[in-house]
Amino acid sequence: MFIPGRNQLIRFSVGIFLLLLSAQGCDLAPTKPEEMFVLYRDRMKNGQETSARSMLSSESLNLVKKIESIYRLDQPCENVAILNALDPASQPAILRIEDTLALLDVRTLKGVNREIRLVRSDSKSKWTVDLTDELGQLENFLAARKTLDVMQEQAGEFAATWKAMDSQLSRKSLVEPEREIRDSTRDVKKTPTKKPAKAQKKGPSPRED
Repeated sequence: MFIPGRNQLIRFSVGIFLLLLSAQGCDLAPTKPEEMFVLYRDRMKNGQETSARSMLSSESLNLVKKIESIYRLDQPCENVAILNALDPASQPAILRIEDTLALLDVRTLKGVNREIRLVRSDSKSKWTVDLTDELGQLENFLAARKTLDVMQEQAGEFAATWKAMDSQLSRKSLVEPEREIRDSTRDVKKTPTKKPAKAQKKGPSPRED
């Protein structure tokens, strides 16, 4: 009969402990919506974008990818959309919770409250942070700003073209009168002047008999 030694027993016990720990680690993710949002916010604050975005709803994640593929932002679009406005130390409070929807009340840096949505497909699924409204508003703003930039650029090009044309017309309006004066002077010189006819000498009038 094989009796394991002390070292083997220790290794076996450590292996079992690690196995149990890893199995429990699968359930370490928060189950409450407010805890889920705090974890998401903390990950974003610490620069863990990949792990944080895995907690977004599919619609929110699609919007994130779309915005970042079109516009060049100097920070994650989620921060611009909502996270920069929230107090990073505030604790969310539940306003309403259903099987597939949870509304949280979160305080902003200005002291007002904002609603944050969390959704899930069913009561047994994990909560996901839904920022579709905030990201949609950001996308509309960026699109409007891009359109305005294009319009301003086109207006600048039009103004430059108009200024060049106006300058050319101004120079032409100054040249034309000078040319007309020279032409009129030249025509005057070319026109022959008529000499006055010499007066005929009158002879003595005949005497009347």
